[in-house]
Amino acid sequence: MTSARIEWLNLRRGHALATAPRSHSESDIYHVTTRGVGKQILFEDDRDRIKFGAFLRKCLEKYDSSLYAWCFMQNHVHLLPRFKSFDLPAFMRQLLSEYAHYYNKRHDHVGHVFQSRYGSVPINDDDQLLTVVRYIHQNPKDMGFPRPGDYKWSSYREYIGSPFITDTSLILDILGGIEPFIEFHETCDDSLSKVPFDNKRRPSIPDDKAVRLAKSLAGCKELSEIASCQKPERDARLALLKDNGFTIAQIARLTGIGRNIIQCARQPWLCDWRYAFRMLGSASQSSWKRAGSMVLRSSATFGVKPMCARMSFSRSMPGAISTMVISPSTICRTQRSVT
Repeated sequence: MTSARIEWLNLRRGHALATAPRSHSESDIYHVTTRGVGKQILFEDDRDRIKFGAFLRKCLEKYDSSLYAWCFMQNHVHLLPRFKSFDLPAFMRQLLSEYAHYYNKRHDHVGHVFQSRYGSVPINDDDQLLTVVRYIHQNPKDMGFPRPGDYKWSSYREYIGSPFITDTSLILDILGGIEPFIEFHETCDDSLSKVPFDNKRRPSIPDDKAVRLAKSLAGCKELSEIASCQKPERDARLALLKDNGFTIAQIARLTGIGRNIIQCARQPWLCDWRYAFRMLGSASQSSWKRAGSMVLRSSATFGVKPMCARMSFSRSMPGAISTMVISPSTICRTQRSVT
């Protein structure tokens, strides 16, 4: 039996195909990254970050591990742990499963919280170790935090203050103390672009402010509620977010909705206007009546003032009208003037 036939039979039986084994580190240190499913946010507020930190500390104690750097971003996490034995799979399995159970229960969320497999890059020398430490601490820079010390949800403050869950001795010994550590973080090199999650396209609105603003605009307690709305209501809320400066990638992270759906989302009243305009082009009496009722329904349903919708007509229409302004109160008058 061929290997292709065996794989096909495994798929028919529901057996998952084997994934590639993880690379082992000579130093037992790994740069671990994990992100929210569909790039959705992982931490709604500081309470979530504190809880994740508590789970992290619990796992570090259980597996007798050291942590050299960490950073909790809005939709992903960076960790730099060291294990005495290769306990990384069990460590991450417990950490992610406990937080996912907590997140789903607190936020009434259904489904996966983390996206596919977590990433792990083995650290094999001091240069790579220092580069990754600096990258992790500089990760919030594009979110509006120019200095690593401005962002409180990373291990940078533990290095220049009092350690809590981070083992700062190794890095400080390599660099020669706190002052060289601070100077080292004020520099940057091209090697940072090779580290996972180096996202060079950032939204114009910082994610920490975007969450509060998006909830206010969408009128919901949790942004994940948008995905479960009916299509007209969902599209209306997505279009409202786009009109207020949110990027498609950012809305996808905040709501967990696919980018294609967000890109195609339009305000329902706009769709009704355009459909009404197409019907008006026929200049038939039944089309005018249907267009008028549609405009009235749109303005009543979505709170749009029924007055200023400018549209264009073909010059071949009766009366050679090229442009006009339509409102529900003038549809009948316009219909009489065209016919």
